[in-house]
Amino acid sequence: MPARLRIVDFELPQESFREAVIRGLSTHPKSIPSKFLYDEKGSELFDMITRQPEYYQTRTELALIDTYGDEIAAHFGPKALLVEYGSGNNKKIRRLLQSCSELEAYVPVDISRDYLIKNAKALVRELPDLEVIALSADILQPFSLPPTHANKQVIYFPGSTLGNFEPATMRRLLQSIHQMIRPKGMFLVGLDLKKDPMVLHRAYNDALGYTAQFELNLLTRMQRELGAQLDREAFFYEGFYNQSQSRVEMYVTTRSEQTIRIEEHAFTLEAGERIHLENSYKFEVESFADFAAPIGFRFVQAWQDDRKYFALVLLEAL
Repeated sequence: MPARLRIVDFELPQESFREAVIRGLSTHPKSIPSKFLYDEKGSELFDMITRQPEYYQTRTELALIDTYGDEIAAHFGPKALLVEYGSGNNKKIRRLLQSCSELEAYVPVDISRDYLIKNAKALVRELPDLEVIALSADILQPFSLPPTHANKQVIYFPGSTLGNFEPATMRRLLQSIHQMIRPKGMFLVGLDLKKDPMVLHRAYNDALGYTAQFELNLLTRMQRELGAQLDREAFFYEGFYNQSQSRVEMYVTTRSEQTIRIEEHAFTLEAGERIHLENSYKFEVESFADFAAPIGFRFVQAWQDDRKYFALVLLEAL
């Protein structure tokens, strides 16, 4: 390992994927948690999604960091510990790091260990003076930040990933973040804002089909890791905006009746039956600040693009 890179593992239960799939296929409607989309292949496919012209979120967030990075970083102060949830390929943090001076360390957190380490190594080669502590963990499970001499802890949750969680899970996650960084720690989060449903439809149904490949890759992972017997070619991807719930819903759907077998378990799907994989909730800045306030967060500032498609929102833990 490079001298400025440390790896910290919070061991994930080896049976967690198997148990989640069996539990999810046993329910009606069928559903598998979205975090299992992000094996190494899934992470690579998601990176391709972010490069598509229809997917405005990533480039809009990058433009906000380019424009307001210095202003955002000024709130962190010197010797801050900058933690990134769901760090992925570190694309966004590279831009933000350019505005951050005197960081104590950078802590990328990701559930995909191999992908995390590969990108952390690349970042250390690019920024050899930066202390990087790569932390392999599930942000929905208990873990702790590494001990440092930081003056302040700042958690950055980029993209629109927070919107993948149901409101109750979102609340629990914000509570765990508050507990981790209080007092006076900061939480910078990317929020995908409510907008024209056709813009959302195109964003989640890109012309080259990377979103479909990303969602269907979960079935391939089930075959590879669990020995699942299923007709993958009979499945197709569906993604649409549910305006009454302010969320995009994503599914894989079988064209024909089939039975998925995993060891001694058998799950019959009717033709047209869906497996729900993820939601992506859309927000308003004011209502999100109201949601976070009872947890103990003070709204500091929000930065939005001219079209008000996306926002970076900064909260302080009281």
